[in-house]
Amino acid sequence: MKKQSIIYKLKDKELFDFLIAMINEKVDFEKDDVIQSLLVMSLNEIDYDLADKLCTKFIHNEDLDIRVISIQAIGHIARVYEKLINKDLYDDICKIYKDKKHPLCGYVEDALNDIQIFLKIPKPDGSA
Repeated sequence: MKKQSIIYKLKDKELFDFLIAMINEKVDFEKDDVIQSLLVMSLNEIDYDLADKLCTKFIHNEDLDIRVISIQAIGHIARVYEKLINKDLYDDICKIYKDKKHPLCGYVEDALNDIQIFLKIPKPDGSA
């Protein structure tokens, strides 16, 4: 039986404390905890700074699923918070987008579509 993510069991203050500890690597966490954290923070207008820090922390994770969710979260953040993630992270995904053979290019294109639609920031190549 698969273990359920701890994220579903935490209440507001506990959730923030857990996420901050996870970012700072002061608590053990499972892959599902990371994925659920990215989804919860990017799809719900809770705390932009914390959502941005989670994406920054996990965008270069060795696990492909976590990287995919991090990239998707960037698009969700643009839609939900109406803000762009930090410039370094944006530049990182733009580099992936320019490499059309990169395995994450399609996910990045989806995130850049959200950024273009909700923030009116054109894609790096100017395409619609």
